Amino acid sequence: MNETKQRFELKNFYGSTLSHLSQLIGVFFLSFYFNLIYKVEVEFTGKKFDQNKNYIFAANHRSLNDPPLLGLFIRPPISFLAKRELFSNPILGYLISLLSAIPVDRDNTGSSTLKLVKKILNREAWKLVIFIEGTRSKTEYLGTPNNGAVFMSRLTKTPIIPTGISYRDDGKVLIKFGEPYMPEMKTPIESESKRCLELISQLCDYKIESSEKV
Repeated sequence: MNETKQRFELKNFYGSTLSHLSQLIGVFFLSFYFNLIYKVEVEFTGKKFDQNKNYIFAANHRSLNDPPLLGLFIRPPISFLAKRELFSNPILGYLISLLSAIPVDRDNTGSSTLKLVKKILNREAWKLVIFIEGTRSKTEYLGTPNNGAVFMSRLTKTPIIPTGISYRDDGKVLIKFGEPYMPEMKTPIESESKRCLELISQLCDYKIESSEKV
């Protein structure tokens, strides 16, 4: 029988001014750390996105460092979808909810998650990051796409920016941002999610697993 674990969250801080301020402080200190361990390059396929608009960044996921790295270059205010298991630890749960990370059940997105996503994306200049594979890739390929990014884009009428993260053998990291786009409303959501994954694959060093199999 599955046990429901208690979730530790600071629910009043999602999308708040204090959360934004906490993110700015975190970015300030993390920039020193990541400059020591990585050489990060950032590219845009078109014009740089407008920091004052709402976007959903759909990215691949290779490392535990992906969320803070993206936070540095997307810049606050920003929110992430995070697996709900992270919120079962009191210290970590309170910390990441203070930073407006939203808990999500990867198998069944609940109404509470959708309410928080709407709240975040109704606030001026807030952005949302979703790792489209739902978990970190353990191979040199991209995994199966989840439908969350497309679903939430349609729900909130927020453009998606495909985002590719590549870790190179020489210690370099390339973050590449694609052009904002709106998913087609009449196309099946699975097809639009695959399209989004293909756009991400074009931006990073990793191919889609099924496309490489014979």
